[in-house]
Amino acid sequence: MTRAVAQGWACHGVNANALLCGPMADAESSPEESGERLRRMPYGRLARAEDLVGAAIFLSSDDAKFIAGESLVVDAGYTVAGVTDDRYRPEWVRAGAEEKK
Repeated sequence: MTRAVAQGWACHGVNANALLCGPMADAESSPEESGERLRRMPYGRLARAEDLVGAAIFLSSDDAKFIAGESLVVDAGYTVAGVTDDRYRPEWVRAGAEEKK
C-alpha cells in the first residue's frame, strides 16, 4: 500500500513512506509473549515510543525528500533475530536483563 500511494501521489508532491516498529514495552501481552519477544531483542529491551522519534523526524524532513514508497523498520533487529540464541549473547542482553536492573 505504501508503494502504491507513493507511486500514485508523487506527481502531486506527496511523499509516502511507512514507519514500522517492533514490539513495544507498553503493549498488552501475556508474560509468555513478552518474554519471547524480549528474548529475541538484540538490544535486550522492548521499544519505547521515544525510540521511534528520530526515524519519524527523518522521514518527515528534507533529508528524505527522495525516498518514496519505503518502509523503515525500527525494531532493534527484532525481525532478523528469529535465530537468536541466548548462549551467544552477553549476559546483560539476555532475556529478562532489563527487568533485573
